[in-house]
Amino acid sequence: MSADQKASTAAYIITSFAFLFTIGRFLGGFIILKLGDRRTLVAFSLFALLSLILGRILVTNTSYLMMLFGLAMSVLFPTAQGIASKLTKQTGSLQGVIYVASGLGGAVVGLLIGQVSDAFGIQNGFNMLFVFTAIITVLALLIKTPKQEQA
Repeated sequence: MSADQKASTAAYIITSFAFLFTIGRFLGGFIILKLGDRRTLVAFSLFALLSLILGRILVTNTSYLMMLFGLAMSVLFPTAQGIASKLTKQTGSLQGVIYVASGLGGAVVGLLIGQVSDAFGIQNGFNMLFVFTAIITVLALLIKTPKQEQA
């Protein structure tokens, strides 16, 4: 593949990632209504991990599978936020903490991926996404949703 073809493919994947991310945010609420909070969290964390793994393994023919990662991730954050909001009556304060923590987490993860890429090569830096997505999947499996109070 020429450098121009690689650049074109990368641009297509990044654009499609962003488009699917937007679609996922729109459809996420409907998905949560069908599957429930916890099932959605587990299913989409597994979906994110599988889309990365399959996209990486089949990179020459089906690298577009990686753009599905955007769809999966777009549903995870609001779902996790919804579950967390059920844990307290101080929802506004909790949402502030969640936004600050997610911003800091994103900054630290980006810094770590950059450092690993500089020290060990871009391939190994990219592989850090697998590690973090696997951690998200394990955490999703460990989350217990609170019981709904009966009216």
